[in-house]
Amino acid sequence: IKFTMLAGSAAAGDAGSAPVPVGIDTTDMDDESWVPRSKGGVQKSCNVIRSEIEKFLTSGEMNQTRFLGEIRCNSNSYGRFMKLKGKDNGYQNGVYWGAARFFEVRKRQATLATAQPADAKRKRAAEAVSSKSKKAKMDERITQAASVDLSDSLPIFDSVAEVKRKITKFLTETGCTKAAFLRALGGVQQNQLTSFMKMPAADKSSMISCQPGAGNKIYVLAYRFFEQLRLADKAPKTAARKKNEELCGPDGFGLRHDDGKRWFVKGQKW
Repeated sequence: IKFTMLAGSAAAGDAGSAPVPVGIDTTDMDDESWVPRSKGGVQKSCNVIRSEIEKFLTSGEMNQTRFLGEIRCNSNSYGRFMKLKGKDNGYQNGVYWGAARFFEVRKRQATLATAQPADAKRKRAAEAVSSKSKKAKMDERITQAASVDLSDSLPIFDSVAEVKRKITKFLTETGCTKAAFLRALGGVQQNQLTSFMKMPAADKSSMISCQPGAGNKIYVLAYRFFEQLRLADKAPKTAARKKNEELCGPDGFGLRHDDGKRWFVKGQKW
């Protein structure tokens, strides 16, 4: 089944579409029959677009407000689209088409940049030097962090969401691979990190005692790692950190996924 663009939508290439960088051919995208496709040639599902949006916003390259401005959609449409479940649920929402066009333009822009052989070669050489420099600095920081001695019963004063944000930022800005990061945490498994990063947002009313992901060992190990980095860098505590210390007390955030309560229906077997 092919789901096509809604006629007259802002994503359909009319006057409401976001500006396109010079040199990028998007004439095919202006046709209402255009659909975003994967490398395999199939139309990208709503879940794929939602995943691309989450990954892009998590990278920190652009905040949500600016992103919505780029795709010409409002926050209400965005909220509805992101809350929908199911791979085919959301084609009728303009966020699907606006985001699909946005990511397609970025992909074509990257392809155009690599189409210049000489420039691309020089760019790769410069990036290689930069990558080596980043890796050397990153290795040195990890070594310095490991030398910082912390108590085994270290209380945690960052929420699960904040630790996830720090992980994403660290991997993005330092060039550290996930494998190297996991080794720095003590050799934990990739599936544990994946599970932790996919945990839903916590209920703010109970997050001091329990948060989705708080029972995952990545939470404790990653917080410890970033605290070692902070101390190695002689960086001060942030205002948010100080506020958490006041809210949580000396014990910090709890290490439970949930409150342990369960629903039971009388007369039913489970």
